[in-house]
Amino acid sequence: MTTDKIEILSPALVPTDATEKPTAQNPYSAVNEIRAQKTINASAIIISPEYQYRVGPLDNSNVAYLATLIQDGVPFATPIRLQCLWGSQLYLVDGFHRMEAFKRLGITEIPIHHFSIEEADSSVDVRLHAMGANTKHGKRYSAADYRNIIAKIVEKGYPRELMKNAFEPDIPAIAKAIGTSKTVLEVAYNKFTGFKDNPHPTLSVECKTRRNEAIIEAYCDGLTANAIAEMYRIKSPKTVAQVITDAEAKWAENERMREEQAAAEKAALIARAAEHGYSEDKVWLFQQMAHFYEDDDTDGSASQGNTENVESSVIPMADASDRSTSRVDADTHIPRVISSIDDTSAPTEKSDEPFDVYKATGYKPDQTRHAKPVKPEDMTTEQLQEAWKAHQKAKAKIERQEEKLRKAAAQMGVILAE
Repeated sequence: MTTDKIEILSPALVPTDATEKPTAQNPYSAVNEIRAQKTINASAIIISPEYQYRVGPLDNSNVAYLATLIQDGVPFATPIRLQCLWGSQLYLVDGFHRMEAFKRLGITEIPIHHFSIEEADSSVDVRLHAMGANTKHGKRYSAADYRNIIAKIVEKGYPRELMKNAFEPDIPAIAKAIGTSKTVLEVAYNKFTGFKDNPHPTLSVECKTRRNEAIIEAYCDGLTANAIAEMYRIKSPKTVAQVITDAEAKWAENERMREEQAAAEKAALIARAAEHGYSEDKVWLFQQMAHFYEDDDTDGSASQGNTENVESSVIPMADASDRSTSRVDADTHIPRVISSIDDTSAPTEKSDEPFDVYKATGYKPDQTRHAKPVKPEDMTTEQLQEAWKAHQKAKAKIERQEEKLRKAAAQMGVILAE
């Protein structure tokens, strides 16, 4: 960064990290020694993706064109820009396509007149120079490139002077720091939603979402709006208070919708219970029995309720996992289960059709021998392992069912026979 540029940006925008070594600013510095050389070896230049802010790979057609200009000895309007950090490390911040062109031509010793070498106070200084490359010359940055620049600043969280708060960038400050238009950056931040084959939310939406989630988490931990604003460097506590108010309103709406859905489910459950001859006071027991016949193949995890019309909330909702999405098997088996508990008879459907073992198993008559169980002593190691896993899984399922039965019986005052 030139001295004039530093004066425009003010030293606050290019701080020196405490862990980095400052470079002596004098006429006999290492930079002047490098400038006095006739060539610079390409291997001495650090070309890092960390300082390349374009999205996507290098433009091969542009590299080929630049290689032709180099071969023909055509001078370039702007030099390849290097930043010298700690008096010895040369970082490439502008001219990635030209350096690739030299590489493809097999030129390792590059004449010094192709370069502009400046001293860097810190790695932040190097980054700002790299971000400011191609804003006024060369292949201009696209909206995706500018979005990437802003995203990198937000990700690193520095320099702090380029951030409005811990989550959102200060667009005017960034525009001034890298020497580009504020309008261009605002479009990249507020309107760019990716490409047709890879769409994504705008960066402003992503930043605000992270901010709001952090605010709600801190609020749930007991912090006040003022304390949260101070912790995350949010200028106005009113902003924090509004986020909390909006989240609580959304939570209340979700609760209302959940209660309406629960009421509808209960009404449907009462109707199903009535079909089997049970009174409303046994609806709760009927509901508990229904859980035994839901899909229980995911290590005991409960089926989730139908909440596709309920928006997710940043504030946790009450658990709705005890509502079933399928009652077909429950309607068939629950009457028998309840009858075994309270000695109440329930109608059961019988079929006069004889049981077809071939239809039930899917085997043909000459294949039924394969359906016979294998004795443990005749099993292979793999079969024993599989049988043991199946046994453990079935045992766990039975234990879960027993626990629910005992709970249901306790609620109804029914004594179960051991």
